Amino acid sequence: MSARTGKTSCVVLFLAGLFAAPAAFATTNDCVEDDPVNGRFICFEAEPSKWGVNACENTPDLIQNHRAWCESGGGTWPDCTDAIPFNLEDLPGRVLAFLNQLTRSSCSLVSDTGWNATFEGTPF
Repeated sequence: MSARTGKTSCVVLFLAGLFAAPAAFATTNDCVEDDPVNGRFICFEAEPSKWGVNACENTPDLIQNHRAWCESGGGTWPDCTDAIPFNLEDLPGRVLAFLNQLTRSSCSLVSDTGWNATFEGTPF
């Protein structure tokens, strides 16, 4: 690294620190959430997104799959704005409805072990 490049790097780092420093020392009244009019910094921590469930058929993104998922959730194709969102309780039935809709068959679910099922004589 040349002497000129080194000096330029120092100046850039100094300026970056100069502009970032006020956020590190923000007082309560500097925060937007405390003072929406005069607040200068966002001081709260990011919140994680809510957990959700969704089924994935592990196939290419095909239009007939979109239609089957829509109709299995009670939606009207093609806009599908009236479909019921996925939830844990209806996931097995919804997947079965998807398969029946996609294949035009009448398969049924005989049993479901549910979450955290254990099997006698096995380590799982």
